[in-house]
Amino acid sequence: DTVTTLAATGMKIVKIRKSTDKIIEVYHLVVMGDAQGDGEIDNLDATYILQYDADLGDITAIQLVAADANGDSYVDNLDSVVILKIDAGLDDVTVINQELGDIEVPVGVYFGEKVDFSEPDEE
Repeated sequence: DTVTTLAATGMKIVKIRKSTDKIIEVYHLVVMGDAQGDGEIDNLDATYILQYDADLGDITAIQLVAADANGDSYVDNLDSVVILKIDAGLDDVTVINQELGDIEVPVGVYFGEKVDFSEPDEE
């Protein structure tokens, strides 16, 4: 069976060496615009950002990277506007790489696409 799920901000992708079952690398997925981490880019993300901008809610470091939808290094109402345009199909998405302190966060952009994380079946 193939397992598919929406790629969402905050997901971890773990690379494991099969021979030893040892974790080799861990990637934290960031979907630009998916500030709340549900795999969708929609008005709920815009609302989440507006609440953060008004000091009405907390946000994690990974969510902060995802919330900067316009790539200007600030999370504010302008990011909400970009997300609402994307949600309405009026704007495209820009992919940017950012760093969180000492941790470089690989950026994955899937925007509603289903991503298959399973291994292909051996024939």
